[in-house]
Amino acid sequence: MFALTTLKILTAGLAALFFQKNRLTRSWALVLFAGVAAILAYDFGQNDPFEASLWFVHWVKTPVLNLNLGLKTGAEFAPFILGGVAVLLFSLYYNIFYPLERNRLRAGGMYVLIFVLLLFMISAGNIMQLFLSVCLLDILIFVLLPELSAKRLFLSFNLAADVLLFILFSFVWGQENSLYFSALIKFARHSSYPLLAFILWAGAVTLKCGLVLFHNSILELKNISFVRQNFVAAMAVFLVGPLLLFKTYSLMGLVPYSGLVFRIWAAGSLLWALVGSVVSDSLKARILYYYMMLSALMVVLITLDKNEFLQMLLPLIGVGLLISAMMILPLVAAGNEPLVSHTGGFAREMKLSLFCSLAAFVAEAVLLLSFINAQNQWWLAAFALCHFIAFSHFLGQVYFGDVMADERVWAIVTNPSLFYFIPFLIFASMLFTSYEAAPIWFVLSFSMLLFFAWQCPVRRLSQSVLTSSVQEAEPVLTFYKKIFLTPIQLIGRILWITVDFLFVERVMVALLRRMIFILIRMSMFLHQNMRVCGWFFLLFGLSYAALVFFWQKGAF
Repeated sequence: MFALTTLKILTAGLAALFFQKNRLTRSWALVLFAGVAAILAYDFGQNDPFEASLWFVHWVKTPVLNLNLGLKTGAEFAPFILGGVAVLLFSLYYNIFYPLERNRLRAGGMYVLIFVLLLFMISAGNIMQLFLSVCLLDILIFVLLPELSAKRLFLSFNLAADVLLFILFSFVWGQENSLYFSALIKFARHSSYPLLAFILWAGAVTLKCGLVLFHNSILELKNISFVRQNFVAAMAVFLVGPLLLFKTYSLMGLVPYSGLVFRIWAAGSLLWALVGSVVSDSLKARILYYYMMLSALMVVLITLDKNEFLQMLLPLIGVGLLISAMMILPLVAAGNEPLVSHTGGFAREMKLSLFCSLAAFVAEAVLLLSFINAQNQWWLAAFALCHFIAFSHFLGQVYFGDVMADERVWAIVTNPSLFYFIPFLIFASMLFTSYEAAPIWFVLSFSMLLFFAWQCPVRRLSQSVLTSSVQEAEPVLTFYKKIFLTPIQLIGRILWITVDFLFVERVMVALLRRMIFILIRMSMFLHQNMRVCGWFFLLFGLSYAALVFFWQKGAF
């Protein structure tokens, strides 16, 4: 059943990708969205999509290695599948209406193909299928990105993560002689180099999750259109990174302090995302910083209790999509003006948008409160506080701040089309009705948010020197260039002078030139004297035949 559903979705994605239409692009994008939604709704309604089932094909079958490629379902990975469905449908829906998207049908087809690869990653029964799915996902996302700098950073960071995974899995294969996930448990207990293996694993996971020091590949997405940015960031931050950590969780036993390392890294990511979401002037960059907060929270929840994380995964993805939905409203209303400093006072013209944003935040706050327990209370409280500060600052600047928009923006500012509010109704109603919390939390959350957004204690921070420095040159990227790239460039220049100039040009080229000269002289000598030439080729042929004969007899 699951394999048939995947095949139907794959067919729809390939049809959208290869059968392009230059006219009525929004109508065809609507057809794609409706078709994928109908397939999922019908198949999930007729049968239980998470009933344990397995479909596979033989991939590698040798005396030393036997691997299959398969699609496996079960209740354990249901949150990841449903989360991927939510991200896919959200992106396909906004792909219909977002005005700056030009190739709607091609982009929608790429979304569907990436989702299918995510299903293969979720269903991976061995680490080779997991690794293959991750690499193919990177390639398709690279093709989807239209902007060169975003392509370059995304490819470089994810290629580094894939290389780390390849080295790690090579160690597992070399020690355990197996590529199944059970080998990871044995490898974690008896690894010959546990610290090195943990560094490889932690580096790959943090690169894929976009945590601090490795978040620039995600942050660079701010330069592309909103829908593509949101889809790539949601796939990488909410699904691919946490799924990689979840499926290789047994490697947590490599070193005794592995959980502490991830939590410290997540805490640094949370603080960095808070600062970035407050001081960044790009509205789309703020969305990515919010996603970075959620990524840090997901990593912590997995290290604390991965079973509890599965219960929270789908609601947290809903929180992230709600953030995107309410951040896109002022972007569309202001004629796709991406700078927050060019907004202000929008509450007069966008009362419906403001109300929906407040309601969405209250739903998110109540949702987080409903999941607090003794184990995760401090982390959820820290995330809620950072999210509260960042979002109140956003509301204060955009809706209640000083009017900084020019005449062009003010001439077109109004509530977006009602189609933009439909995801609000779906996600917010699900969050309100699915989780129980005391009614007092709704009132307190709404009152405090409105008060802080109106007062906005950090409203003037966007005009500070700190903000200017952050927006002129992202500090971590500058740190990379000065601390890492400069020594690498210096070493590369030294190696170029040593290897290329001295060795290649002076030694290898001269040697090859001398050998070619000798061959030319020998050829000239042979062809000038026909008797010598005949005897030479006759002896050469007999020698070659004798060599082949004795080689086949096993003499060598």
